[in-house]
Amino acid sequence: MKDLKVREFRGYFVINGTRVGLPDKHGRFATKQEAVAEAKRLVAKHTLGIVQQPTSERVNGDAAIEMFMAKQESRVQGGEISATSRDNIKRVIDNQVRNLRIDGVAFGRLDLEAVFRSNVKDDLETLILNQLKTMGADHKATSIKTWFIHTKHFLGYCKNRGWIEANPLAGAKLVIEQEEIEDKIAPFIQPGVVKAVLAELDKESLTHRAMVWLSAETGIRQQEARALKWGDIDIERGTIRINGAVKSGVLEIGVTKTKRGKRAVAYGSTFASLVKELFMAARDKSDDALVFPTASGKPKSRKTLHRLAKRVGERAGHPDWQWGFFRHAFASMQLAGSGADWTKVSEAMGHHSSAFTEKQYGHTIHLDEKHE
Repeated sequence: MKDLKVREFRGYFVINGTRVGLPDKHGRFATKQEAVAEAKRLVAKHTLGIVQQPTSERVNGDAAIEMFMAKQESRVQGGEISATSRDNIKRVIDNQVRNLRIDGVAFGRLDLEAVFRSNVKDDLETLILNQLKTMGADHKATSIKTWFIHTKHFLGYCKNRGWIEANPLAGAKLVIEQEEIEDKIAPFIQPGVVKAVLAELDKESLTHRAMVWLSAETGIRQQEARALKWGDIDIERGTIRINGAVKSGVLEIGVTKTKRGKRAVAYGSTFASLVKELFMAARDKSDDALVFPTASGKPKSRKTLHRLAKRVGERAGHPDWQWGFFRHAFASMQLAGSGADWTKVSEAMGHHSSAFTEKQYGHTIHLDEKHE
């Protein structure tokens, strides 16, 4: 097979991978050399039968896992996910999926087509969920939820490749001790709900509108937003530099919550428009002046932001809306858009590690099958 074609697309290089079962804009490479190298690797894998298998060929569990992890490695090489995200997926595959047993047979030895049939979907769902819960007897419910999500993702991949007739976890819910394990915040941060809340900002002041949109577009913590200074904003580049945070219980600016809290974050078009208007209206435009000050030039109080969030939430029909939901919504959208790349989202949110990001948000994020 000839090498796959490489071309420039929106400032980076992509591979036309249609001949090996991948998208026509596969990957995101900084240089043409990197893209060409990956294209050659994909061709070599295709020749060995790793990238694409005939749908008529029966596949066992071990082979499916090998090809699924090869896909994750390809996503790392293409810049779609980080190595840390791949390692997190591999950990679940090795520790949970490989240890599943159906009719006494280890997952790796299963003839997938013979086992995963539509007429036994419900039985398989119960069997797999019970085994995941048994494995997690000494773990938190949120850890089991993460295992559930990655197992579902893997089985969805198998179904898309034609190796199984049905994904038994499609549409399944994880219930532990008669309680469905889900994030109580999840219903609030659905795109339609967030959009409805943001639509109610037209009745608020320019400062309040700008603060909300900054939070929604960057995931900035409320204490970081209250400490933001004009010198931290690069209006030309559309970025903010987070250098500090208002201390809890007082109106003084201190260090960020974590060492990685000091970071640069790009903001969106709505805040870009509002911040220019805000700068023009600001009485003090010096680098050390606060972007969102009180009349006395001090940081706004935490209560002010909570009251603001409650007001707009009530007008949108969601009286339980909280300021922190803007940060959760940002995390949800970023993870969905990046294929659950915990490292990238962790950096944007200023968490001390990607493992913490996954622990905090892993159970709230529905991994659809767009990357499978």
